[in-house]
Amino acid sequence: MIMKKRLKIIGLVMLIWITFQVNASAQQDSLSKDMQIEMLQQADKYFYGKGVEQNYLRAYSLYYKAARYGGNAYALNALGVMRRNGLGVERNDAQAYRYFYESAQKGYPAAMFNIGRMYKEGTGRPQNLERAFQWFEDSDVRGYPLGYYATGYAYYKGFGVMQSYGKAVEKFTIGAQLEDMACMYFLGLCYLNGYGVPKNKTMAIAWFKAASEKGLKRADMLLERITTSGNVGALRSAQAKNDALSDFDSNADKEYKISEALQAYEGTWSGESYLLDWSGKDVLGKCKLELQLMCADNTVSGKWIQNDSLVSFISGDLKDSVIVFNNTGIYGKTYTFPLEMKQAEFRLNKEGNTETLFGKIASYSEILKEPYRPNVIYLTKKTEATGIGTAEAGEHFEVSPNPFSEYLRIVYHLPDKDWLTAEIYSTSGLLVAKFPQGECLGKDEFLLPLPGNMSAGPYILKIMGGKQVRYRNIIIKK
Repeated sequence: MIMKKRLKIIGLVMLIWITFQVNASAQQDSLSKDMQIEMLQQADKYFYGKGVEQNYLRAYSLYYKAARYGGNAYALNALGVMRRNGLGVERNDAQAYRYFYESAQKGYPAAMFNIGRMYKEGTGRPQNLERAFQWFEDSDVRGYPLGYYATGYAYYKGFGVMQSYGKAVEKFTIGAQLEDMACMYFLGLCYLNGYGVPKNKTMAIAWFKAASEKGLKRADMLLERITTSGNVGALRSAQAKNDALSDFDSNADKEYKISEALQAYEGTWSGESYLLDWSGKDVLGKCKLELQLMCADNTVSGKWIQNDSLVSFISGDLKDSVIVFNNTGIYGKTYTFPLEMKQAEFRLNKEGNTETLFGKIASYSEILKEPYRPNVIYLTKKTEATGIGTAEAGEHFEVSPNPFSEYLRIVYHLPDKDWLTAEIYSTSGLLVAKFPQGECLGKDEFLLPLPGNMSAGPYILKIMGGKQVRYRNIIIKK
C-alpha cells in the first residue's frame, strides 16, 4: 500500500515536471516579437527608473525572460551589462562575457563594443589591445557610435593598431555626425592641435561646444581654458621637436660602442624628460630629470629625481647593452593619477669624452587601464659614481664590501658628536630593515648584519647622522 502511494507521488512529480518543460518550451516558441518588445520596455523602465521605482532585480528578471524565451540580442547584452557591473545581481565578468558573446553572435553591435572593452581593460578576458580593436571595429562597421569612438581612440593613441591621427579623424568625424559626444570632443582636440587635419581653432571650439551641449564636462573645461588663454598654443608647452628629441631620433638605429663594463652607467646623469604626443613626433612638455645610478652583477639601481624632488627608487637589469627598468609608481607624485612605468629602456652613447644616456619610457595607468603618453629622456653624465647622497664638509661615509653576503661595514667620520641610524629599503621604497641608533663621534666604523629574511638583490641603504641623510645603493648576494 505504501509502495503504491510512493509510486503515485513520484508519478505526480514527473507529470508536473513534464508539464513545466512543455509550458516552458511553448513559452519560448510563442514569445512573439511584440511580446519581447513589451517585456523589454518594462525591463528598461525598471532598469532606468522611468515611471516606476528603480528595481535592478526586476529588470534583470525581465531581461532574462526575453533572452531565455526569445533569444533577444538586446536582452542578452543588457544581462551582460548588469553582470559586469553587479547591478541587481552579483558581479561576474565571466558570465558577462558569455552574455555579450552570445549577443554579438546575433549581430548586436553594442555587445561587440562591450567585448572590446573587456579585452581593452583586461576584465573577464586577458588584456589584449589588438583583440579589443578587432571587436571595436566590428561594432563600428555596423554603425554603432561608440564603436567609432573606440576605433578612433585606438588610432589616436596607437592602441592595438598602428597610430594614425588621420584615421582617427575619419572615425571621430563619423561618430560626431552620429552625435557621439566623445567623438565630438576628440575631433575638437584634433582641430585644436592640428592632428590629422590643419589647425582650425574655430572648428575646434564648435566641436567642443557640441560636446558640451551633450553634457560632456571635459569639453566645458577645455572651452574655458581656450577662452581664458586666448591662445591655442598655451595648451601645449612645446610645439616643435626639441633638439634632444631630434638627437634621439637620429641615433635610434645607431650601433653604439658601449663599454662591456656595467660600471659605465654608474654615476649621476642629468638632463630632461620630454613628454611626447601619441605619434611620438611632437614634444608636449618637459621636466628636469636626474638619475643617480649604481651597478653590480648586471643589476642597476638608484634614485629617480624629477624637478629636484625624489620621485622613486629605481631598479632594473642590463639586457643586450640596454638598461631595462621595471619599477612601478615612477610618476606617482608627478601626475594626478598613479602611473606604472611599464618599461624604460636606456641606451648609452659614448663619443669621445662625452657620454649621453638616451631613453624611451612606456607608462601605464591602472585607473584608465591603458598606456600613457610616451616619454623620451636625454641625459649627460654629471659625475662618476660616489654613492647616492652628499655629505657636509667634514663628514665622510664609506660602505664595503658591496655586494655583501653577511655583514656590511660602514666607516664614518663626523666632525661633531651625533647619533647614527641605518635603514635598508627595497628598490620600490619599502622599509625592510632598521638598525638601532648609536652615538658616534670622530672616525669609527660599525658592522650591519644581514637580516635573515632578506633575499638577494639590489637595495637602498639610508644612513641618518650628522647634518644630512645619505643613501647608498647596496647589493645583497647569497
